[in-house]
Amino acid sequence: MQSTRDAMKDNDLSKEREAYFARERRTTANLILGGWAVSAITYALNPGLAEVTSINAITWPLICLFFRYFDVRSSGRVKAVTSGLKGESYVHSLLSRISRDMVVINQVFLPNDKSRTGHTELDFILIGRKALYVVETKNNSGRIKASEHDREWDVVHPSKKRYRMRNPVKQVLIQKAVLKRCLRKHGMGNVIIQPVVAFSSPNAKVHGADGVTVPIFTRPMNDLIQRIINYERALHSRPHLDHGALQKVLAQLAEEAKRNAKPFDKNKG
Repeated sequence: MQSTRDAMKDNDLSKEREAYFARERRTTANLILGGWAVSAITYALNPGLAEVTSINAITWPLICLFFRYFDVRSSGRVKAVTSGLKGESYVHSLLSRISRDMVVINQVFLPNDKSRTGHTELDFILIGRKALYVVETKNNSGRIKASEHDREWDVVHPSKKRYRMRNPVKQVLIQKAVLKRCLRKHGMGNVIIQPVVAFSSPNAKVHGADGVTVPIFTRPMNDLIQRIINYERALHSRPHLDHGALQKVLAQLAEEAKRNAKPFDKNKG
């Protein structure tokens, strides 16, 4: 969990991107070691296959490297990771400029026993003077058809490719409920939480947002800044939030989420 009043720097994006490549390198290394282990076991069980196992031990790493490189580069995941991080950086910078009296926290993990992973991740929490704002960021491009109750939304990419994305409104409402439940356990159940969805891509065009109860914003998002300012003004009679206490509780919740993390099985559900 990171907290700062300044925008994320380019080196932060580089670190995130390098972390992605580090995970890919570990995966490749594990595949190579697994292949060598199979060759060693084969040789131990049948020494007569020494020549075959030697060839396998040499060619297997080359095969792994080739296919992992092709998989990572050709799938577009590197571009997607970098693009998503830049989108989060844009939103982070925007939220940081609203007021020096507010605190921006990104990548917030909350314990959630109902989740298959044991936790729920929030892109951003903005601690305002009067309320908390949970911001779910999306970097999808193209024409997006919004609907509050649909499980997925239809997207037409600028390249004319059609696909469906998870409903971010449902996501952020779940995040709000989890955060509310966690804060209630720490005696902060009266804190107001406002969910927000922000599309960071300059090419995102959301249709149907007027029929959704959660506010949805696209770039340049000046209306997002004004919405938060107006919301804070409307809550002028409420007491100021204790930023220090909230940050302490969120840090404790992040540690609890880390301890309660469960291995995620894609084959379930």
